Amino acid sequence: MTTYRVRTVWSGIEGPPGFTVMYFSQITGVPVAVASFWTAMLSKIPRTVTLTVEGTGDIIDETTGLITGSWVEAAPAPMVGTGDSEFAGPAGASIRWETGQIVAGHRVRGKTFVVPIPASSFGANGRINAASFGVYNAAAAAFAAASSIGFVIWSRPRAASVAPARPHPQRNGSVHPVIAGNALSNAAVLRSRRD
Repeated sequence: MTTYRVRTVWSGIEGPPGFTVMYFSQITGVPVAVASFWTAMLSKIPRTVTLTVEGTGDIIDETTGLITGSWVEAAPAPMVGTGDSEFAGPAGASIRWETGQIVAGHRVRGKTFVVPIPASSFGANGRINAASFGVYNAAAAAFAAASSIGFVIWSRPRAASVAPARPHPQRNGSVHPVIAGNALSNAAVLRSRRD
């Protein structure tokens, strides 16, 4: 199956820009759908942060992971958060994507990090507060329900290993349609954003 890689660039934060990578089984209208996903959360993204969904990207062979071509679609206009401007650079929220499928004895799940988020999105207990959680969760559920966009989780190929501690056979990559999305109430930390 042809798999399309779509990136969202996060700028307006210290250090290099951040990237959110998603995979799809088709590309028509996908950048606009991804932009709509982010737009639904802009009130809970700092107003200093700009998100740009790229209008071009790689086509990959999910079995091998090799790039086989590129795609081009109309790029949506960049989006700017409207939430409070105070935030901790590496801290935010996360969304878990469910496929209901199993590969090599493990459930195939994906995760999208929404980092950074405003300091006001955290409660006194350090978790995402109820109002912000509701925004992230609603955006995730709506995006997962839009089955026509072909959102998938890519289970990457894995080379064989004969290492005594963890031997395993070679495994081809595969893609699995997303059937549900849920925000997680625990705070997420991206270590790469600390630099």
